[in-house]
Amino acid sequence: MKNFAHINENNIVTMIIIGDSLEQVNNDFEGNWIETFPGVEGKVHPAVGYRYLPEENNFEPTEEWTPDMDTIAAWDYPPPFEHLRPVSE
Repeated sequence: MKNFAHINENNIVTMIIIGDSLEQVNNDFEGNWIETFPGVEGKVHPAVGYRYLPEENNFEPTEEWTPDMDTIAAWDYPPPFEHLRPVSE
């Protein structure tokens, strides 16, 4: 399994997931996904809010970004993760 970061139009990480391949992640989810390299010397493993540096294929921390709560609230469970949807009472 590999780690992938979703980055927005400003190269800010908005989500991190685990998957088999970048191709599979791009097929299953919309957006711009970047493979991360945890444990690789010289590479920064990002967290939500980190900035992606494309020329270095690396990430850096930043405190500029805060989550957009409207986007988070509107997020739906895409296939194959629909089974993770909470059961409403």
